[in-house]
Amino acid sequence: MKAFSSPMAVGDYCNDMILNKIVVNPEYQRSPKIWKGEARSFFIESIILGYPIPKLFLHSKIVLKTKQSIKEIVDGQQRSMALRDFFNNKLRLSKNIETEELRGKTYNLLADEFKEAFLSYSLPLDQFTGVSDSSVREAFRRMNSNNVPLNEEEKRHARYQGPFKWFVNALATEYKDRFLDAGVLSARDFIRMSDYKLITDIVYAIIHGILTTKSKELDSIYSNYDKEFPQEEALTTQMKSALDAALDLGPLKSTDLCKPYIFYTLVLAHAARQQATIELQASIQRGREHAAAAGDIDQLDLTDLIELLDGSEVHAIHPFVKACSEKTNVKEPREVRLAYLHAAIGRPVEQ
Repeated sequence: MKAFSSPMAVGDYCNDMILNKIVVNPEYQRSPKIWKGEARSFFIESIILGYPIPKLFLHSKIVLKTKQSIKEIVDGQQRSMALRDFFNNKLRLSKNIETEELRGKTYNLLADEFKEAFLSYSLPLDQFTGVSDSSVREAFRRMNSNNVPLNEEEKRHARYQGPFKWFVNALATEYKDRFLDAGVLSARDFIRMSDYKLITDIVYAIIHGILTTKSKELDSIYSNYDKEFPQEEALTTQMKSALDAALDLGPLKSTDLCKPYIFYTLVLAHAARQQATIELQASIQRGREHAAAAGDIDQLDLTDLIELLDGSEVHAIHPFVKACSEKTNVKEPREVRLAYLHAAIGRPVEQ
């Protein structure tokens, strides 16, 4: 059984939906209420900007009563509804999307170049023709069962559509190339949204202090700020400043400081230097207490810390080295790293 490629321009697709030539089969689809405004806006923006989207699947069949053919949407209801609503001026794009010229616009308020880009976009569409409903249901079941399971970050970004999700999305988009250039994350990491997880983990620590963050904690911050995110403006400023400072590594670029779990605490160290919450200050203090035996926390700059890591076999018992080599994403090692890095960035790096 094959589905044949039948690409269709958005304008033609929307007109066929309005004429009921393309219809929803609820047997295959979830409620359209699952997709919130931000997600719909992001999808429409992607269409206008020409980005690729996942395929839609239709089942072409004859309705004996009307003696006409219709196409049922097998996969892609929510995307189809978003396209139709925007086409009919019933969807206003969010003011939080990335393209300034599109923010807050309905279709009829778009510049002509954007209208043309939207209407002419070629939807990737596969069509089942001349097959039974049961065969299509089996194909749909197999499509879903063969999908790669989503990781926790992908699930969060599918489940939550509020302001916190789009705050993380904006930062990830802005810093993607710099993360890659610094060696903090690889191209493969971006595919599975590791940059989103890193940013979320940092923001969680700024607000709550350092913990051994698991899925439950990261889910909670998305849930808590899924409707309102009053700290968004302040945290955007703080995160950008901290990320810029952490990525401004100069001769220290591509060193151990760029390992994701160390970079996490480096960003937090810069964030704490700007404005530390009580919770983050407490994390730094606990880290200092854990490292007190070494007695050198206020004497080392970033170069010194890298040299310790380069000679990790010799310095294996040093608190900072241990915190960078054992249980690296657990609360106590994270706090020790933060304490050392917070002290180190306050000292000039010797050239």
